Amino acid sequence: MMGEPQYFTDVHFSSESSDRLEIFTLGRFIVRRGKQLFTEDAGKSYQLWKLFKYLLTYCGRAIHPELLIEALYHGEEPKNPERTLRNLVYRLRRLLANGLAPGVDPQYIVLSQGLYSFNLSSNYWLDAEEFVNLCSQAGKIARKEPFKAINLYQKALSLYQGDYLPESLYEDWVTTRRDYYHRIYLQNVYELILLLKKAGRYAELREICEKAFLIEPLQEELHINFMEALLEEGKTGLAKAHYNYASSLLYREAGLKPSAGLRELYKRITNEGEPQENIRLLPGKELDTRRENGGAFFCDPETFLELFRLEELRAERSGQAAFWGCLTLDQPDYVWSDSYNMEESMELLGDVLRKNLRKGDIVCRWSKNQYYLMLMTCTGREQAEKALERVKNYFLAGNSMDEVVLRHTAGPLTTAGERSRQLRSLA
Repeated sequence: MMGEPQYFTDVHFSSESSDRLEIFTLGRFIVRRGKQLFTEDAGKSYQLWKLFKYLLTYCGRAIHPELLIEALYHGEEPKNPERTLRNLVYRLRRLLANGLAPGVDPQYIVLSQGLYSFNLSSNYWLDAEEFVNLCSQAGKIARKEPFKAINLYQKALSLYQGDYLPESLYEDWVTTRRDYYHRIYLQNVYELILLLKKAGRYAELREICEKAFLIEPLQEELHINFMEALLEEGKTGLAKAHYNYASSLLYREAGLKPSAGLRELYKRITNEGEPQENIRLLPGKELDTRRENGGAFFCDPETFLELFRLEELRAERSGQAAFWGCLTLDQPDYVWSDSYNMEESMELLGDVLRKNLRKGDIVCRWSKNQYYLMLMTCTGREQAEKALERVKNYFLAGNSMDEVVLRHTAGPLTTAGERSRQLRSLA
């Protein structure tokens, strides 16, 4: 096989011309040669690509036609199965040869003794194969050459962007291979974390954990390593905030209570942490990391932005929308009188939020008249709006000062980072 292609997250092409077939299967399915993207309209050639995926999944094996027919049609056998299969193979071969010189046969799919197989000697590159090879190379040199191994691990893990052939989630023949690659991924994430920890490269360690959260948000050990790195960097406030975020996430999504290891880490955070007045904050912001009566978690703007970004990325990848909210105190004419006690109103609003939001929700005093929220326990916009409306009603009922308007907005955390970028620009 030939050298590795330029890695990409979104589909883009190098200017170099190549006859090699490049296949991406981890987290997405893409087949291309040079600038030619074969899978752009994959839905129009569903059976062709299903045949290709099956042969690719069992590459190294010769497959009997009956097994292929069964996998392609799930028992609904066509009238002439052998002829149908031959026609599919012919069309697939033509598709994969598209763009090559006339008469050139790349021989990706071969027939020998009546059995079909993907040709491992053909000119191709497969991300899953490269992923396994790089992990293996890193593991072999990890003890003697840890820094080189770190580079190899990072290169390997960048190839794993999610489950093997995710669009074929319900195909039985994919399950074993998908589990195999997933197991290798997790194993090598922890191997890399160990090397980075020994090297004291905590910023890189946190980056690896953050990327892994997008694929495995419920791996408690990842959260523990992430918080330990924060502690090593002296970011005790962020570690405490992440503990609240992680424990709420694990309970909300999987019904898991903090393990002994996680509780022990929390003791380290609270007992060994630096004094709060030494924690680095955004200019002009005050630290408030409290959870009262089992309710919402209050934090400073810097911590809120970090948790917001993590949850935004998780929601974007999983498709399970969490919701943000914003509460703003105004007077009807938007002009504040000198006699109005803004701080007293904001404290009252904060008390209402503590009493009426749930454990797992996150609150930040963003400015002199504004709170930002992450409504982690809300599963829809309507529920988020009702939660804010409830807060608004309790606040107005308890407010005995001058006339005041409490405005609220809400939206999903699925905007590809757009909202967190807006917040950072305001910080």
